[in-house]
Amino acid sequence: MLSRFPFRLLGVAIGCLWLSSTLAQGTAATSIAGARFAADASTSARFSLGLTRDGGRTFDTSAATTDNLRVIGTIEPEASHLSKPATIFVVAESAGRYFMRDATGAFVPWNGNVAALAPFRTNEVLSARHPVDFLTGSIPLAGRFNLFLGYRGSDNVLVYSSTPYAILIMAPGNTAGGGTTDGGQSSGGSNTGGSGSTTGGSGGNTGGSGSVVATEPPSQANGYTGIVADVLQLQQFECEARSEHEWYRTDRTLVIDPKNPNNLYVSVEHRGIFKSVDGGKTWQLKSKGIKVYARQDNPSKGCYGEYPVIKMNPLDPLHLVAGLSGPGGGFLHPTLPNSQVGGVYQSFDGGENWQLMITDRMNVYVTDVAFDPVNPNTIYYSTGSLPASWGGSDQSKLYVDKGLIYKTSDRGQTWEELPTGIGQNTTVSSILINPLQTNQINAPTFSAVRQSADGTGTGISTGKDTTVAQLGVLTTTNGSTWLSQKPGDNPALIKGFASKNNWQYQYFVPAQSGTSGEPKGFFSGDSGKTFTPTSYVDIVAYDPYDATGAHALGYSTVLWRPSDPFYTLYESLDGGKTWKPFGRLPSDIPNPNDAKTRPSQLQWGPENNKTLYMNGAGGLVWRSTDLGSTWTRLLEYKQL
Repeated sequence: MLSRFPFRLLGVAIGCLWLSSTLAQGTAATSIAGARFAADASTSARFSLGLTRDGGRTFDTSAATTDNLRVIGTIEPEASHLSKPATIFVVAESAGRYFMRDATGAFVPWNGNVAALAPFRTNEVLSARHPVDFLTGSIPLAGRFNLFLGYRGSDNVLVYSSTPYAILIMAPGNTAGGGTTDGGQSSGGSNTGGSGSTTGGSGGNTGGSGSVVATEPPSQANGYTGIVADVLQLQQFECEARSEHEWYRTDRTLVIDPKNPNNLYVSVEHRGIFKSVDGGKTWQLKSKGIKVYARQDNPSKGCYGEYPVIKMNPLDPLHLVAGLSGPGGGFLHPTLPNSQVGGVYQSFDGGENWQLMITDRMNVYVTDVAFDPVNPNTIYYSTGSLPASWGGSDQSKLYVDKGLIYKTSDRGQTWEELPTGIGQNTTVSSILINPLQTNQINAPTFSAVRQSADGTGTGISTGKDTTVAQLGVLTTTNGSTWLSQKPGDNPALIKGFASKNNWQYQYFVPAQSGTSGEPKGFFSGDSGKTFTPTSYVDIVAYDPYDATGAHALGYSTVLWRPSDPFYTLYESLDGGKTWKPFGRLPSDIPNPNDAKTRPSQLQWGPENNKTLYMNGAGGLVWRSTDLGSTWTRLLEYKQL
């Protein structure tokens, strides 16, 4: 039963609910389903809650006091509340005593008076399926707990789940067995996958029906039975940079908490994922739960690979998703080399714990991940139609059936392989989502031959290799029909960038041909329908503070104008169509082509429009507070 009641509540909250020994001091309260929450009107809102101990693969209604558990919630708001600010709250009851989480994060007694219901956070914009990490951690007290979820809309109406979600917490050894694969108890909510359909368009790219895979515990497919330890002994690595091109890269993994810029995350190749809570002064390893192979010099420690990307939930800074590149392609498998350390992991507690969020029937080679900016329950990751390795024995096994992008609408409980078409040895390099129409997606791609005649391998095709067809930019407005838009002479596209404030402005980076002459990038002023050759900038950051979306800064690892200074950023005032020198690079960078210090990511900080962050090889992270005139180094790999 769902209820609506017009009370003037303060604040609202989404977040983790930490139950502690303070439960014992709570005061008795009127039943939530009683007079204070009388059901005076019906509602179309839907609420669901589920308890999980394995990251959302299975759900149950009981756990032990020693279990590290989560209660995952979802709000499907009334249509009048959708995309509007609201107050979200959680309440727990045990033995007639009630508790609420306040704005400090503490879980405190509540007397049952609606006017006294404390806020946790305010002005949360409700998405169609709004995620709520209701509870994270262990509950040290045995007993039965009733959990309630609700929100107050912009019209001052309180909407809540008057039927509680009941969980039983027992002493170790007394827990009931048997999990379920549904989403737990639900007040009209649902957890379903989707399906894709039809074919691609202008570029001749043919899709097909999508496929849906539920994330049940890995056990049947490929003989995979799960992995317990974080450090795997199947292989051991020297765990040092083998060349300047594997020099402690950080790729696109620097993440800054928009609500607290003192919280920074970055992955450093060979070292792991690190977090700073003091603005970059100190860093701590935060890789618990991520599977890695052992180091040769100390097999009890892990050797961390190149993680191409980490993204943060735009509505919940505790929720992170990390993509691991893994092998060239493959499933989680007990005997295939490199196939147990790829995939997509997520953390719901700010990096303290990570859980694999894909199945053993999905490609573990990851190139990008993306949250739907309106409904971050929906997450995408991209992959490639690649065999298990450059010189693997099974060069015909591609590990994808329908397409190069996977989608989940329920944070990894189920996944769909979108029917983009797969091409030949083709990889999606970026996932670009229109923030105003989130079903509209652009995905630049590159195709590569896997092994040259002399056995050396050729890497990324330049587009001049006639044996490999390029698919250009794959585009969709519904996820099921994909078109192929091809710029110029149809080069391989290794990166793509889009302005969040004006999605018309996009910039695409082609692979370098290695020939003489000035390389060119591609600007699009119509969301990727047409392309204009322009100056080559291989890292682009669109200014989030510019309402027009036209202002951008960039960096080029190629000195494409000999008259330009070496230590220079570039600026565009027209969405990326033209560029001019602007600012300076950190003094750590001896020249743009130095692989050991080469930047890989540039972004504005949440502090103000003068603050920039940049990261790159060498485990390097920099911050500028004067828009790129001077830089302060926050990290290098030697510190770790």
